Amino acid sequence: MKIQQRHLKIVLGLLALAALYNVWSFFGRRTPTSGPPPAPLLSGPTPAAAAPAQPTIDPTTIPAPPVVDLKTTPSWVRDPFLLAGETRDEKIAQLSLPAPPNDQDPVVHSILFSPQRKLAVIQGRIYKVGDRVGRSEIVDIERAAVVIKTASGERRRVELQSPAAKWLQ
Repeated sequence: MKIQQRHLKIVLGLLALAALYNVWSFFGRRTPTSGPPPAPLLSGPTPAAAAPAQPTIDPTTIPAPPVVDLKTTPSWVRDPFLLAGETRDEKIAQLSLPAPPNDQDPVVHSILFSPQRKLAVIQGRIYKVGDRVGRSEIVDIERAAVVIKTASGERRRVELQSPAAKWLQ
């Protein structure tokens, strides 16, 4: 679509008018700061006609809040922090932290392999050659596997755990 020159002139003219209007509205509409304050928008009694201020309350006369017993179960029927059908034990099991790393092989989710860079996503974190995963050290990153050296000095080849891994071999 070709823009005609007259359409371009119209658009530029409108933009110039909009800019001038904004400058005029910012600098041109100044109201004097002296003089009586503007009338309130809402009708009602003015602050001068309001009732006299009540005496201040002595803090020592305020009753103490009721004692909360933390050893008993609350009386509500449903826990407001759980969805329908959930139980507290299921929620705690979902939120529990993963077990500390052991001698099992780590799970390799993804590998970025190029001549300049070799990276692997292992258990949700990004690693490169020389990094440590638990007590193992990454020795090499191949196209479809990661070679690790365990604390005992044994070398293991951990395969990529994805459906695409079979196409890379």
